Amino acid sequence: MNREQLSTRQLNRRRQSRGQQWGAVSIEFVLLFPLLLAIFYAIISYAISFAQLHVLNGMAAESTRAAVAVVTTGGGARERIDGRIESVVERYNGILQVAGCGVDGDKFDFDTDTAELTVCLETAALLPSLNIFGIRIPQIDGPLKSQSSIRLGQLDI
Repeated sequence: MNREQLSTRQLNRRRQSRGQQWGAVSIEFVLLFPLLLAIFYAIISYAISFAQLHVLNGMAAESTRAAVAVVTTGGGARERIDGRIESVVERYNGILQVAGCGVDGDKFDFDTDTAELTVCLETAALLPSLNIFGIRIPQIDGPLKSQSSIRLGQLDI
C-alpha cells in the first residue's frame, strides 16, 4: 500500500468516528437540555421572588414609618393611618399588587396592650410554579408576606 491509500483510509476512519461523536453529542444535548433549562428557570424564578420580597419588606417598613407620623390627638387615627399606608402602597402600585394580610384583610393592626403597630402586607408570586421531574420550581407556598412593627405610645384608635 502506498502512502496515498493509507492516508485516504485514515481520513475515512476519522470521518466515521466524527459522525459517531456528533451523534453522541446530540444525544447528550437532548438529555441534558431539560436539566439545564430547569436550573435556569429555578435561578430566575427564585431571583424574582427574592426581589419581590425585598420590595415588599421595604414597603412594609416605609408604611410603618409613615403611620408613625400620624397625629394621634382626637379621633379618626385609624383612618389617617390607613390613608398613610395606602399612599405608600400606591407609590409601588405598578411593581406589586399588594393586599393586607391582617384580620379581615387589614393592612395594619394596633395592639393596645403593648402599644405596638404592625403593618402586614402580602402579594402573589409573579412567576408560576412548574413541576419539572417531579420537583416544584419555585417551591414557594402561598403568597409572599412581610410584617413591620413598631412600639408607640397610646393611640386613640
